[in-house]
Amino acid sequence: MTVITGGVDGVSNTYQQLASDLASVLDVKSELRVLPIIGYGSLQNIEDMLYLKGIDVGMVHSDVMRHMEQRGILPGARNRLKYVTKLYDEQLHVLANTKYTDIRQLNGQTVIVGRPGSGNEMSALTLIRDLRLKVKIIHVEFEEGVQQVRDGRAAAMVVVTRKPSSKLRKVKVNSDLHFLPVPMNKTVLRTYFPDPLTAEDYPNLVPPGKSVETARMAAVLAVYNWKDKTLRYANVTKFIRTFIGKLDQLSQASRKDVWQKLDLTGEVKGWQQYEPATNIIRRAVASRQTVAPRLQSRIKKNSEFAAFVKLVQATSKKQYSPEEILKLYLSYKDWSQKTDAQSQ
Repeated sequence: MTVITGGVDGVSNTYQQLASDLASVLDVKSELRVLPIIGYGSLQNIEDMLYLKGIDVGMVHSDVMRHMEQRGILPGARNRLKYVTKLYDEQLHVLANTKYTDIRQLNGQTVIVGRPGSGNEMSALTLIRDLRLKVKIIHVEFEEGVQQVRDGRAAAMVVVTRKPSSKLRKVKVNSDLHFLPVPMNKTVLRTYFPDPLTAEDYPNLVPPGKSVETARMAAVLAVYNWKDKTLRYANVTKFIRTFIGKLDQLSQASRKDVWQKLDLTGEVKGWQQYEPATNIIRRAVASRQTVAPRLQSRIKKNSEFAAFVKLVQATSKKQYSPEEILKLYLSYKDWSQKTDAQSQ
């Protein structure tokens, strides 16, 4: 299986790290080979999955379908490509000079959209078109973009990233910068979900007790819509089954912050789910719902683990949900078994 990611410039990014996790956890030489390759962003990844020989799986922004529709390119892609699962959410942050208080005021102004060909640029342009804004587009890196918005050379910069972004949290307080609300009209809602940016997310850019509504989309794991009874269909289905079956192991991999929060039933706007993935996920969710009560009973009877949970919660100053405790127990059980085996 070949998994195409992002980041052709060689900069480490989330897609590359997730693909590396898939390879390290799922790859069993005699059964399943997972080979990550670096791509050129969501749009090129879509084209490669459609036309480049040997590309089985891709990681893309969910709004790439709307982007292609706007530009009238790669017709039929919506039927030929499906998604396996949502990986995580990303928000579109419209960072603007404080002289602008309404996104419509950006008409006729300069807006920064990131590097040419990047997923950031694609999502920014998609939103700008759906809002029918007429702006001058320029491409600069984040640090230079912040400076240009601050000193007025640009009116705003669109930053597509998961909240809270460490880069955006480092922007100085009282720096003449803030977030502009994104109006969630009918056109925008076809592709994006509404999502607030809060003072808790960005205490440096959002006033206490306030929030700024923006648009949210997903990073998705996509596959070609292979037909039943073909070799590629069988291979992709095997990959999906192995992937879902090893989520507990992935939750301990390098990007456990993503894998532990993976929502297998999360909705993705503008996409249809690959039928084998729907069936495999439905069975996996049903199985976990059946097994969970039995595990919860075991957890309550395990005094050593209960003490461990209390220590973790006290140290992290966080109350874990029942689902988080269940995942913690599975990891604890795996660690205990390995420790016992080593001591024998």
